[in-house]
Amino acid sequence: LKCTLPSTSDVFVPPAAMGIDFRGNSYVRRVRWGKRTVKEGEAVAIWDQYGRHHQVVGPALCRLWYSTIRFLERHVAGSNEFLRIRHRDGTIEHVRGPTVLFENPVHHIEVVVAKAISLPTNSSHLVVIRSLASKDAAAAPSREIKSGPLLFFPEAMDGVQVFDWADKGGGALSVDLRVVNVGTTITRSLSCHVQSADNHSATMNVSLRVKLAGINEALAIQDPIGEGDSATKSEGL
Repeated sequence: LKCTLPSTSDVFVPPAAMGIDFRGNSYVRRVRWGKRTVKEGEAVAIWDQYGRHHQVVGPALCRLWYSTIRFLERHVAGSNEFLRIRHRDGTIEHVRGPTVLFENPVHHIEVVVAKAISLPTNSSHLVVIRSLASKDAAAAPSREIKSGPLLFFPEAMDGVQVFDWADKGGGALSVDLRVVNVGTTITRSLSCHVQSADNHSATMNVSLRVKLAGINEALAIQDPIGEGDSATKSEGL
């Protein structure tokens, strides 16, 4: 097994001989003897006849003898993205973009490109649930509020709270129900069944336009939208 870098004196290899498109992890071959050109922008994992592995990043010309070759999937994260990498040793790593990584099955279980969470204004907030490094497995994770303007990149052990509010927050929640926007006007249209002292009943339609008082006040209630709806309806009884 031998891989060499191309030089200006190398014989030109036409594109049809090496593949026009970039190859990914769907390309796996068992080669008795032969060669493969690894273009710039590609990478391969190669196992020799004894099962020994090494990775080659193009451009390179690899001569193979009773080897298995697998082209690697290329993952690219932009400036507002990050790579979530699950390593074979069980660790998880987040790498901020812009960056690129070739997913190698020897080292990686999974590589995913994920978006950072945008908090565009100072009225946008999210809650980070952060696991603490502690010998006490029962130690409670900490909770931290992040406020905008901010582009939030979570750490590997971070979780972001997803809010289970009535009507998906009524417009106060965004980014998959993870960001609370306290400056957003919440419009509620409710039907209240009312009954008079002489047992006459009617249906009263109520329209409300409200805003959350603040992030701490919103977090003090499990579901401020549902609680507000219930309070409004109970006042009409």
